[in-house]
Amino acid sequence: MDERAEIASGVAVLYYLYETCEAIDLAALQRLLGTESSKARLAFKYGAPGYLQFQNPPLLVTAEPLEWKSRCQFQCRFKFYDYGVVSVTLQTPFSGSWKEFVALSAAVVGDSDLEAAVAATLDRRLSNLQTALVKAHTVRMMEDYAIFGVHPCGDGRAGDGREGDLRDAAELARTHSGAIAQLLRADTSTLSDLEVAEVMSGALSYYPDDLLVASWNAAFVFDNPAGLETTAEIFEFANSQLLEYRYYDEILTAQLGTVYDEMANRRGRTADLLRGYSYRRTARRLNTLYVEISELTEKSENSLKFFGDIFGSRAYRLAAQKLGLNEWKTLVDHKLESAEVLYRSLIDEVGTFRMEFMELAILLILVLELVLGLFHILP
Repeated sequence: MDERAEIASGVAVLYYLYETCEAIDLAALQRLLGTESSKARLAFKYGAPGYLQFQNPPLLVTAEPLEWKSRCQFQCRFKFYDYGVVSVTLQTPFSGSWKEFVALSAAVVGDSDLEAAVAATLDRRLSNLQTALVKAHTVRMMEDYAIFGVHPCGDGRAGDGREGDLRDAAELARTHSGAIAQLLRADTSTLSDLEVAEVMSGALSYYPDDLLVASWNAAFVFDNPAGLETTAEIFEFANSQLLEYRYYDEILTAQLGTVYDEMANRRGRTADLLRGYSYRRTARRLNTLYVEISELTEKSENSLKFFGDIFGSRAYRLAAQKLGLNEWKTLVDHKLESAEVLYRSLIDEVGTFRMEFMELAILLILVLELVLGLFHILP
């Protein structure tokens, strides 16, 4: 390997996550895949309690390599989560200059041709797995994220001045902050000092030879291969949650809008008794939606929980902050609350309609008895 290379050992990891169905039956999926699949586990480089693992571990499947524009050959891997998300991971090693690394970032991040190739690969994979997918979606929502990693290397001699000897995280952050910012922004142009400072503000470090810098669409990881893989998987999981929240938000927005429109159209156009019947159907549909989304939200949130101050927890919190997970969760929670309030309102109206109907029925019976009595029909 060229000792003059600024990066002797690095990696680019691209995640494409798809909302494929309401849920995935992992047991059925494993039977379909056989020995081709394995269960995912997090192997923490840092101290972590033994319970910090997936509640229902997703399944991993290695796929055929993906060739991209004769420039990269990506290793391809599928990860199936039980709450309906499938993550397609592309990974390629890298060695060369920082400038070349930035150029690679600018080329692959957001590339529509690469995204189309990944989607086609996913379609081929899922075509034989439909029986394990619960309520498969015809249109899939997608979320993507990139991890650019550099491995510490060199002979450990201090002050030898070689760019290939990357060992100290603080020195790396000081001397290559501009290149790191360009990597995360996928921009080959020189960024302003303010923008570089903004990017570098999302940084964590545990040992002197590791560094994590995160942004909303990409992260830079300076660590050994095992530590880099664990950090990357934490960000992959956080993106799967982001995809779920976006999906739930879209469903709730559409359904609540439909219910509001139905209620507005029925008022003044439908007799009260008929409106009460239609409100019962709407209330049942709304309650079913509330229960289903609450269950799915709980499943995704409980799939993997991070507590305490271990590095993995801080990395997850950083990912959640940059991705806006808490904001999306708040949106979904507010709309679930709106759905619950609307359901109770519909039920109250249905109850009112029922009482009015009973009162009307009693009144009609009394009137009928009076009429029949007047004409001496009744004894």
